[in-house]
Amino acid sequence: MSLHSLGLSDQESRAYAALARVKSASVEELAREVGMGVTEAADLLEQLARRMVVVRRPGIRWTAVRPAVALGALLAQRREDLGATRVVLDELDDAFRAARPDVATDVVLDVAHGPDEIADRMHQIQVAARSEVLTLVKSPVMASGSTDDGAEDDAVRRGVEYRVVLERSMLEEEPRLVEGIHRARAAGEQVRVAGHVPTKLIVVDREVALVPLGSDSAVLLGAGGLLDALVALFEAVWERGQEVDLGPEEPESDDGPLITMLLAGLTDDAIARDLGISPRTLQRRVRGLLDLAGVDTRLQLGYVVAQRGWTGGSLGPRSE
Repeated sequence: MSLHSLGLSDQESRAYAALARVKSASVEELAREVGMGVTEAADLLEQLARRMVVVRRPGIRWTAVRPAVALGALLAQRREDLGATRVVLDELDDAFRAARPDVATDVVLDVAHGPDEIADRMHQIQVAARSEVLTLVKSPVMASGSTDDGAEDDAVRRGVEYRVVLERSMLEEEPRLVEGIHRARAAGEQVRVAGHVPTKLIVVDREVALVPLGSDSAVLLGAGGLLDALVALFEAVWERGQEVDLGPEEPESDDGPLITMLLAGLTDDAIARDLGISPRTLQRRVRGLLDLAGVDTRLQLGYVVAQRGWTGGSLGPRSE
């Protein structure tokens, strides 16, 4: 349990939670419960007492102040602090707009230059997402900077709904996307494919959108008529899009012997002879395995096979 958002450290959170679960405790009992030294526990209790979330009873016992009271007070203080921060934010935003009289800053929130800045903005708006993210994707991808894209996974775990439309040609140009789509669907994202996607786009909560200005820049737009038009554009492309049949997520059962022979280092001629298939059929099946794994080489395929446990005994029957 962590109460970081209320200003308590991990140790303070653990100590308060431990006291809240019992009527009272001595310093020694608390130290044993949270796994720390007696001196450290005593100092921690004094810190919590100064925060008015625990009190010392007559003698050597300590008890937690009721959470609805103690943490409620901390929460109220945090709200007050956030309100003051909002005032400062608004003042800074007014100053920002005043310094840029030639830019429609009510609509244009920011302009990002270069892949790293674009990736940063994509990360930031997804971190702030509350309910919905709409995305149009076409080659080349909007950003390939160094920012970790864990923001998307975190947003999905928070319950944010993702709807994504990819241009169909991307599946042919980037076979690895198939694996990514499998993962996205498994996480709960909705993914469609359209023959033509007019522009790259990401819209968050229908309040902010990031769209490209050129090959190396993008504009961050706020609420307004332009954003409404972009949402309408997404919905039109989404309606035209189709669910794509990505095939199985793992090899069929009769690919098991082929995988085993590939891992054993047998030559293509030997594998084709043992399986009773032509070299051309062998190449087609190997290409299918590479595409399914989202890799380009047999060495990479070996790594994926080991990582995912693709063995003959674990694979399902080949569909007709």
